[in-house]
Amino acid sequence: MPITQWFLCILLPGVLAVSAIKLEGHSEKCSSEGEVANLPLLNNIPCVTCMCKSGLIQCSKKVCRDDLQQCSVLLQQEDQCCLSCQTCSIYGENRLSSAVWYQRDNSDRCVDHVCRDGIVTRSLRQCHNFCPSDVTQTRDVCGCPSCMGCFHEGETIEEGQTVELNPCTTCQCRDGRMSCLKKVCPVLACDDDRTVIEEGSCCRKCIGQRRVFELHDGHCWFRRKILKNLEPVVLDKCTKCLCKNGTVICDREVCPDTSDCPAADLVVEKGRCCPICATHEPLNCTDHRGRLVQHEHSIMDNCVTCRCSNGSFGCQKVECENRVISCPQGHTLERKPGACCPSCVPEPGTCVVFGDPHYRTFDGRPFNFQGSCNYMLAKDCMGKNFTVIAENNSKQSKRFSWTNSVHLRLIHAAPDNDTVVSLYQHLAATVNGAKVALPYVDGDVIMWMEQQMLKVRTNAGISINWDGASFLEITAATRLRGSLCGLCGNYNGFPRDDFIGGDGMFKFEVDDFAKSWLIGKGDCAKPDHKTRSVKPCSRSNKIKLAAKRKCRIFKSRRFQKCYGQVDPKDYYASCLTDSCECPRHKRCSCESIRAYTSACARQGVTIKWNEKKHCRKSCGRGKVYSTCSSPCKYTCKNYKRLRRSSACRGKCVAGCACKPGYVLKNKRCVRTSKCRRKKAFARRFTGNPLEHFLHTPTVSERRVERTQANATAQEILNR
Repeated sequence: MPITQWFLCILLPGVLAVSAIKLEGHSEKCSSEGEVANLPLLNNIPCVTCMCKSGLIQCSKKVCRDDLQQCSVLLQQEDQCCLSCQTCSIYGENRLSSAVWYQRDNSDRCVDHVCRDGIVTRSLRQCHNFCPSDVTQTRDVCGCPSCMGCFHEGETIEEGQTVELNPCTTCQCRDGRMSCLKKVCPVLACDDDRTVIEEGSCCRKCIGQRRVFELHDGHCWFRRKILKNLEPVVLDKCTKCLCKNGTVICDREVCPDTSDCPAADLVVEKGRCCPICATHEPLNCTDHRGRLVQHEHSIMDNCVTCRCSNGSFGCQKVECENRVISCPQGHTLERKPGACCPSCVPEPGTCVVFGDPHYRTFDGRPFNFQGSCNYMLAKDCMGKNFTVIAENNSKQSKRFSWTNSVHLRLIHAAPDNDTVVSLYQHLAATVNGAKVALPYVDGDVIMWMEQQMLKVRTNAGISINWDGASFLEITAATRLRGSLCGLCGNYNGFPRDDFIGGDGMFKFEVDDFAKSWLIGKGDCAKPDHKTRSVKPCSRSNKIKLAAKRKCRIFKSRRFQKCYGQVDPKDYYASCLTDSCECPRHKRCSCESIRAYTSACARQGVTIKWNEKKHCRKSCGRGKVYSTCSSPCKYTCKNYKRLRRSSACRGKCVAGCACKPGYVLKNKRCVRTSKCRRKKAFARRFTGNPLEHFLHTPTVSERRVERTQANATAQEILNR
């Protein structure tokens, strides 16, 4: 029986093939209806599939897409019959070729993205001010000028409609306003001699198509060469590219619109990307926050430096040249305020209080003390500039206590001018008794949130890190060496003499030392020595096993890399003790883990661990924890009035609060719909009741009601 071949379809003896031309042969019968036929000569041809249909083996060729004309690079993937356009992979997502989108960067600026043939071109959005001088201007979501009213050349532009001022500048009507921006021309996958710009178009495009095979190990196709993963390419003064995981990512500076300038007057200065019009005054820039930046001036935000050049920003992220892994003895790795890269600085003294509580003085001496009172942690005994007091709480335990709140007092010449910063549970903070929203900046104090830690910095050389539970880190500047006293020691470099009491005498026992720094004579709980002598994990094997599960992270590989710098023995023992004595609703292993990782960080060893798993904060009675909740306490009685108050809007504090749509009722969170009164006419009135319902409040009466509401909100805010 003869064998007839045609392109990829091979006609086997006794096999019927469907084709555009007439083929000779015989049909082969089959009995397994719908089953794919395994034909040896066709197994390596992915485009042809043979199966049993109506008792005969029939072969067909897969039909590929014919809409690939817009792609200049066609990818031939392994084990695939059809060609496909090269896609882009960025930010963990896969984008189709010709996709256009924008997203915000770390500085909350809009960055336009274009995917074309496996290359992502991204550029800081370049706005175009289309608004006449006599038209009201505002800013859109990306900070571009937006004009009131949608008009162009005397015609009304409909909502959502887009018009072109010129091939490179488009305007769109949104919400009754017009905003314009410059197009981003994508970096092309072909060389310049293989491009053309069509009439009426802004950007060039490639001529023809070429086929490429699939690359591995993160390599990238870029024009006529293959780039290795993370290999950079400088295309021109305006464009820098990097191969990353199979996709070329190019950062391109988009130049401002110069269509109104004669071509002969366009000048490109040395080292600049964008041309300027010699006959025009240099244009200033407006950043994403609406701030005016003059020509040739630079700004920096979140370690991104942007320079204004004739109305256009050229931005680049500050890169740290040499990443410091470890610092010499007596120095630590720290990023100074306003700096982008960490550097080695003289190591300050650090006192750590965590857990039940465990103490580690400025000079590194560890001890445990479970008194449930107020104690002086650190005090400037020479300059008399500050004090740090801790309030300990037993938290339903007879043998142990935890740090409940911290109070920092900055002492001034006039006692009435002292600044008192208080840090409470759930990262709540007050200054001189008034709740404050974070970040907080004052002449003496700076407070902000960073990675679930409340950080306090002062001009007195004392700094505090507080996690809102029971982890406290007090850092003293090197200039305070030898001038401190309190439970955190004297910070003179010798841990053996840290137990100097408040009376100036050396104490041999921990309890005597701590008692000498007791603040106040109130009736506070004392540690129970009889019960404290019992090992905390000896009460129940179940509790002991649960504690070991919570603390086994200390024996993991990620923690072992710090064993050479910081001994984990004391921290692991503290973790077991805290976990065995921990109340049910607390996660007491968190403080020991955080103390150890913080000590490792000071030695230049960074440990990544699941902080949310071990340190998740819980709130009772239907509340949820948030680092930015309303400063006002909404209840069924006041929520309608307080939500209209300016004192409750635009500010936030950390702590537990009801979810949106819920308010407090009998100290529990309930829906606002459950706040309705059962008896709508239960109020008592003097005189004729009908007059109260028919009476319409005057303007002065309404003004008094609003004033009372604002006063009530401000009073709640200051509690």
